[in-house]
Amino acid sequence: MTTASSSGVRQRHDTERYSARYKQAIQMALKWMDRQKATQQRLADHLDVKRTTLTKFLAEYPDFHPTSGRPVMLSILERIETCCAVYDLVEEEYMRPVDAESTDDEYTWYRHHTIRLRQLANKLDPVTALSVAPELCAQALYAPPRYRSAMAVNVAMRLAFMLERPEASCTTPRLLRQTVERLVRLEEVAHAAASDVEKPAIRATIAHKATGYAGHGLCHCGVLLNDSELIERGISGLLTAAASEHTLEVGHWPNLFRVIEALFERARPEAGPAADRALQLARDTWAGDDKIRYTLVTRNYPHLMEHWQRQAPGLVDEIRTKREDSHV
Repeated sequence: MTTASSSGVRQRHDTERYSARYKQAIQMALKWMDRQKATQQRLADHLDVKRTTLTKFLAEYPDFHPTSGRPVMLSILERIETCCAVYDLVEEEYMRPVDAESTDDEYTWYRHHTIRLRQLANKLDPVTALSVAPELCAQALYAPPRYRSAMAVNVAMRLAFMLERPEASCTTPRLLRQTVERLVRLEEVAHAAASDVEKPAIRATIAHKATGYAGHGLCHCGVLLNDSELIERGISGLLTAAASEHTLEVGHWPNLFRVIEALFERARPEAGPAADRALQLARDTWAGDDKIRYTLVTRNYPHLMEHWQRQAPGLVDEIRTKREDSHV
C-alpha cells in the first residue's frame, strides 16, 4: 500500500472514530439553540468560537469534521458536549406538587431536586448527565440551609455512580476536570452545612457520606484522566468514610472494594497499595463490624481476593468458606 493510500485509510478511520459523537454534538447544539431561542451567533459566543467556523461545523463541511488532526474541530466538539446538554426530563411526577396541602416550599424544592436526580441516574447516559449536572449542583450548593447538606451528598452520590458506568469512558477531559471541581465543592458545602447540625450522630453521618461519595467519584475521575493523585485522594476519602460509624446501606465498604477491583482490572499501579490499606483497615475493624464480613461474603471481588490471599490466606479462606455456606 502506498504512503498516500495509508494516509487516506488512517484519516477515514479517524473520521469514523468521532462520527457518532459528531452527530450527537450537532443534535445537542441544535436542541440548545431551539430551547434558548438562540441564533448561531449566540451559540458561537456561548462556546467562544468563531461563528463562521461553527456554521460549517454544524453543516458538516468535509474539512470541518472533528479528527485528531483537527484540534480546533475537536475543541468545538468538546465545548458543545460540555455546554449544550439540555435537561428536558420533566415528567408528571416532577410537575405535580408534593403535597397539595403543603405550604413548605423548602421541602418541595428538596423533593423535586431528588426526583430530578433520579431521572438523571435512570434516563441519561453518563456524558449527558455530567454535562447537565451544573444545574443540580447549583441547586444543592445554594439550597435552604436545612436541606443543603443532604442535597449536596445526593448529587455527589449520583455523580459517583455515573462515573462508575462503562459509558463514562467517552467523557471528555474538560468535563471530567469540571466534575472533579464539583465533587470537591459538594463535599466542602456538605461538611460546612453539617457543622450546624446539633446531633453529633447526624453530623457524623453527613460528614462520612460526603467524604465517601466524593472520594468514590474522584477515584473514577482519576482513572479516566490517568491521574494518580486524584485516585489517591479518592481512595483516602473512601477509607476515611469506611472507617467511620455508618450503616451498611451507605455502602462505603462495597464502593471501596469495587473501586479497588476496578483498579486491578485496569492494571493500575495504585491497586496493590490501595488493597493493602483496605486489608489493614478491615483487620482493625473486622471483629466489631460484621458489615465488612457481609460485604465480602455476599459480593465477588476476584482480583482483590487474589491479592489478599498472598498476605492474609486465613482471612480469605474464611471469606470463601462463608460464601460457600451462604449458597448452601
